[in-house]
Amino acid sequence: MSQNKEKTAEELAYCVKSNMDIENIVGKFKHDLQELDYGNRVAAIKKGVEHLNQGCTVNYVIDGLREWYGITMDPGELKNLLLQSKDLLPEEERKGNIDKNLLSLERPEDGKKIDLAYLQHKYKKGYPYIDDLYRKNIFNYSGSDLCEALYFQAVCNLCKDRSEIDEYFKNLKREREAARKKEEQRI
Repeated sequence: MSQNKEKTAEELAYCVKSNMDIENIVGKFKHDLQELDYGNRVAAIKKGVEHLNQGCTVNYVIDGLREWYGITMDPGELKNLLLQSKDLLPEEERKGNIDKNLLSLERPEDGKKIDLAYLQHKYKKGYPYIDDLYRKNIFNYSGSDLCEALYFQAVCNLCKDRSEIDEYFKNLKREREAARKKEEQRI
């Protein structure tokens, strides 16, 4: 991409030095800039589809395209364009990729760098989902630094409606106690 820009800059310098008519110079570079914009958009759409295939939300991709490529298309138009791509995986596969990413790419090694607001925006999965996923798939998750960091982030993110998270933890505690009692009765 930068090579194209360098080439265009060199051509502009040559044209300005030449005897070409100014209108021809302007017309040539308008065309070249449109091609660069088209190439930028194609790369952006490919990147957007790649992120959708990883399980990211459409809103995350649209915000990302604005940030990464400076594309400020109408969100509805961009959404339709992305969701009609032939390279887009089926919805069930994309949903399966969310779990893979949450367990590998998004899982902090030190258990301290969790940004639930970001994960909510990126995957549309909140604390209860991620906590449950980690409990089922990560050995020794309960009581770990990761568990504490995730809980801390949940409390911080939901402080405006802390009753929801308190209710979740009450239900979780009841479920664990019931499971423990059931296990004790079997023994």
